[in-house]
Amino acid sequence: LKTLEQEDFLRYEAMTARYRLGSALVPCLYALDSHSALTALAHPILLGLVEATGETANITLPVGDKALVADLVMTPHPFRPDMPVGRILDDLGNASSKVLAAFKSPDEIERLLSLPQERLTPHTVIDPAEIRRMLARIREEGVAYDLEEQVLGSYGVATPVFDRSGSVRAAITLVAPKERIKPGDLSRFVYEIRAAAERLSSLIGNDAAATRRP
Repeated sequence: LKTLEQEDFLRYEAMTARYRLGSALVPCLYALDSHSALTALAHPILLGLVEATGETANITLPVGDKALVADLVMTPHPFRPDMPVGRILDDLGNASSKVLAAFKSPDEIERLLSLPQERLTPHTVIDPAEIRRMLARIREEGVAYDLEEQVLGSYGVATPVFDRSGSVRAAITLVAPKERIKPGDLSRFVYEIRAAAERLSSLIGNDAAATRRP
């Protein structure tokens, strides 16, 4: 509660000793509402991803500097990542945030790099120069990885969804436990997630062939 209060998602009223919703929720609610058609198109694609890979799939939307989990389909396996719809991802350790950050303008990227980065695990990249190189690689390859950078024991793979103008509208992400990743799985996940992102990009007016990365 204190963390939510600090980020203005909740406000504490001393006179009533109760919490009420804070102003930081407004852009999140707006994003969910304004992108409802996008998430409706994405849901069957996420279902297909889970069927093809057996792992959890989600779609995240950019909300300022953060990523908002707008829809999610859970794996049928026991491992269930703590990533409910509506969760705000405000770090660059996760694959979704990396994708959304990588395609921002150079000025926006430099502003992000000027902010302190929290070391969430021993694998989290916090050096600005290294993050800058990482984001450039993501723009080139069209895929981002989270190899235990946000949560120990958890892997993530994400790729962008492009709209008609070529701007990034969202990120599609697969999340799986490290213990279930076998040789070749990450390459297979990249293939499946790129195909899913291309289908969704095509549905919102972008030529799917133009979104394919090397």
